[in-house]
Amino acid sequence: MCKSEYRRRSIRKNTRNVEDIDKVSLDSSIEEHTIEKKIDRKDFKSILFKELENINEEQKTVFLLRYQENFCIKEISKIVNCPEGTVKSRLFYATKKLALTLKEFETK
Repeated sequence: MCKSEYRRRSIRKNTRNVEDIDKVSLDSSIEEHTIEKKIDRKDFKSILFKELENINEEQKTVFLLRYQENFCIKEISKIVNCPEGTVKSRLFYATKKLALTLKEFETK
């Protein structure tokens, strides 16, 4: 359960406060690696949303409710009118599919 919680927190940390690349100023005080990180985030976000279009609609809905809207499993279960186990299953398979296609963004 602890591993799941740490994983959940790290995913939320990565999905919150993603800055738009247009807001990045290119003055000399900004380091190159900071700019590269922001570009990578923008690339990741655009590719993520493209890949979301390729997965099952039910899995996509559950994924967005969980990681974009930050609903808990119980709340999602009520929203989509299905058991919590089904929500967990859909979330697992959506995450698994996205992880395979977004492997290039894996941090080491």
